[in-house]
Amino acid sequence: MHGGIILRYMNIIEDVRVPPFICGIKQLKKIELVDINLRGEFPTVLYNCTKLKILDLSRNQLHGPLPSDLHRMSSLIHLDLTGSFFSGTIPAVVAQLPKLQTLLLREIQFEGSILPEIGNLSNLEILDLSCVDRFQLRSIPKELGELKYLKELYLMHSNLIGNIPETFSGLASLEVLNLSSNNLNGTVPGFLFSSKYLTDLDLHHNQLSGSIPTPVKELKLFKVNLSWNLLSGKIPPELDENNFTVFSGNPTSNLDRPLSQLTMCHNQKQRRTLIILFPVEVLVIVLLLLLCYAMKQSRVPVTRQFWKKKQTSDDNQLIRFRRSLDFTESDILQNLAEENLIGRGGSGKVYRVGVDPNGSYVAVKRICNENKLDQRLEKLFLQKFKYYFGLAKVVSQRGDHHTETASAVAEYAYTRKVNTKSDVYSFGVVLLELAMGKEPVNKDEHMNLAQLAWKHCEEGNPIVDVLDKEIMEPAILKAMAAVYKLGLMCTNNLASSRPSMKEVLQTLLL
Repeated sequence: MHGGIILRYMNIIEDVRVPPFICGIKQLKKIELVDINLRGEFPTVLYNCTKLKILDLSRNQLHGPLPSDLHRMSSLIHLDLTGSFFSGTIPAVVAQLPKLQTLLLREIQFEGSILPEIGNLSNLEILDLSCVDRFQLRSIPKELGELKYLKELYLMHSNLIGNIPETFSGLASLEVLNLSSNNLNGTVPGFLFSSKYLTDLDLHHNQLSGSIPTPVKELKLFKVNLSWNLLSGKIPPELDENNFTVFSGNPTSNLDRPLSQLTMCHNQKQRRTLIILFPVEVLVIVLLLLLCYAMKQSRVPVTRQFWKKKQTSDDNQLIRFRRSLDFTESDILQNLAEENLIGRGGSGKVYRVGVDPNGSYVAVKRICNENKLDQRLEKLFLQKFKYYFGLAKVVSQRGDHHTETASAVAEYAYTRKVNTKSDVYSFGVVLLELAMGKEPVNKDEHMNLAQLAWKHCEEGNPIVDVLDKEIMEPAILKAMAAVYKLGLMCTNNLASSRPSMKEVLQTLLL
């Protein structure tokens, strides 16, 4: 999605909560947190993601009722909560998401019945309320027939009874309809076999009776499953010729043709299909082989040119100069001054450095990036290295022997137990100080830097408000925000929720 950011967590074993700072990026449009052991109730912190369009929290351990103010996420066009542990009824506010195009609430233990108000979602294209075993025995709301843009409707295994609503004839854009494994009765509506776009119809395992409607000539149905019903009468030849039509399980005495013939016809059609597909597959393979050969041939001149160039280069004589170095590193470093500058480039500056009294000079390139952020990094790491390694303490300047924990992790202060996640906490404090430009402990404040950063996020304030204004520039704003968020992850009060140093390194290298 253009202008959006995709957040995706994978292979997470421990319990996970949606971090409060996740909406700090104001342009966040897509969040996918699928099957990551996400726990708790619906994360209402996502209300702060005002630009969010796609939300996928499927296959997690989320529980409790859906919030009654879910309509605050008014920008959503895609909501997928499939396979979660939500309970209660589907709140009516779901029908107050005006831009919603996809609603997937499959395999959730909702009670009650399908909301008729869902018919008010005028932009809805895909609706899946399948496998909701705790639904009460109810008929399909006729209001669903008002969804004129609906393309896919899945209501299988949802304790549905009664007839297929006549209002479904108004589903002019419908392509897939699956009402299987319910207790629907009545006849198969004729409009299903005259639908302009319907390609997949599945009504198996119901109590439908009567004859099978005759399809129109323009029918686009590709897959039809009417098995295990109470259908009778003739099988329309248009459906009989369809390779993916299933009628098994209907009473054989009520069919004009035995099921064995249907199976035989099906097999013959399969053979004809295989006969047609076989030469097509052979042709595709031949074309792929020719393409590979052509690509290989096109690389030959380049390869020959490379070896020719390499062979020519090898003919040149390589002269090696060996001499002992009679200068030290300090001789070089003390001459890296502006008066000796002879050039500069994107990766650093070049200096003219004298190395002996006889007037010998060497060119020394100092590789660095002389921007404000690097200057701060260099200053902090050189002056306060001991401050952040492991579990350090800072001695107060009050003149007494009082000490305060600075980058020390909270559980160390209480239990005096050290583990690898304690060092992660300390490193997180370093990251926060770099991004925020503040000391870990400030005598004028009643909380340390980590607590201050978390408080800022939990209140839903923008990240940019807490970043260091002295070094904040548009070119590095994204990097500063990333460092800040990583610092928050590292200073999580729950040690098990902190990343490992390996994961921190991988994040920094992205």
